[in-house]
Amino acid sequence: MNAWTMIAGGVVSIAMLCWVISATQASVAALVPFLALTSAVLVHMPFSVGFHLFRGISPEVYNLWRRLDQIFIFLVSILLAFGLSWHVYDSWFGITVNTAAATGVAVVAICDLWGLPPQFQRNRGLVVVFIGCVVMCYWFPMGYQAGKELSQGQPGPCTVLAFSTFAALQLGGWIFAAGFPEKWFPRVFDCSFFSHPLMHLFAVVAHVLEYMFVWELHQQTMLQMS
Repeated sequence: MNAWTMIAGGVVSIAMLCWVISATQASVAALVPFLALTSAVLVHMPFSVGFHLFRGISPEVYNLWRRLDQIFIFLVSILLAFGLSWHVYDSWFGITVNTAAATGVAVVAICDLWGLPPQFQRNRGLVVVFIGCVVMCYWFPMGYQAGKELSQGQPGPCTVLAFSTFAALQLGGWIFAAGFPEKWFPRVFDCSFFSHPLMHLFAVVAHVLEYMFVWELHQQTMLQMS
């Protein structure tokens, strides 16, 4: 089920990109942030699916694919930071700084992951905190946009989407860290609807909200240019 939820997320992202291509008449400049968002999902997907499919082969295979899965979470977060920054900042400087911050966190995390002893495993809470550092880097443009709107006394759809995305990411992280619902209901959710695929589903929800955020800003940009 873990693999299928990742595949479903990829299908959803491709479908949204196809809709954007149609709605924007395939304008290259307009597509850049959306291509970054969908690329992030598609680049990470094979490593997540591979981890969940191959983890039972041997401890060595498990440890290799576990590392690759987590490493690519950090790598694709750079694309997410870039895509979500595209319409938020007034210049390339802001986009570059935000993307560089995500890159720096990703590099530190990847070095840490690759240097861990083969059998070492962080507990789930620490994994969520660890990955949460780079999540905050790519969510920051959404929070920044929401802050601008709130400071102007004009909260709009982007504000709602920013906080909804934050809530989806936080809830997904809590479900994974807490092992909900399988720890609360032993033997009921051992094979389906347990914490890991539920976390994936909340990540998909967050991805859809991120797409809507970028689309809303794209529309605002088009209105300003017309």
